[in-house]
Amino acid sequence: MLFYGAADYVTLVNNYIHHCSGRAPKVGGSSGDAITMHAVNNYFYNIAGDDFDIGVGAAVLLEGNYFQSVTTPITAASSSARGSIFTTVSRTESSCTAYLGRACVTNAVSSSGTLPGYGTTAFLATIKAKESGYVPAAIAASSVPAYVVAHAGVGKL
Repeated sequence: MLFYGAADYVTLVNNYIHHCSGRAPKVGGSSGDAITMHAVNNYFYNIAGDDFDIGVGAAVLLEGNYFQSVTTPITAASSSARGSIFTTVSRTESSCTAYLGRACVTNAVSSSGTLPGYGTTAFLATIKAKESGYVPAAIAASSVPAYVVAHAGVGKL
């Protein structure tokens, strides 16, 4: 999945992303990009490479996602690519309250590489403006695999 754009906003919610080799998703990284993404309650399973690859011009909030058998949940290069990242890890949940009207939900990993805790919050004001009144509900990451597999895919909408 490739997300490039100028002044674009993406809410990535309740997706089952599995058996890929990487860049699932690649967000930003091109000159002139200004893309904000709120990724919530997605189930990433059996990814041989990396999931999030966050580049210049991207701002990504990760909350309540479940990474199972994922080699690299977020690339190391993402931290220095001049994008903005907030990965909800234990004890950072309340950082979202002023922006979402609720605490963020912690992400979870199982049999996967490390999900680093990146704490950039300035861009969360953009999420507040874009999602005003429409903030997606978030369930505990531990419930995401069962919920997403039961509700995502052909014939389940």
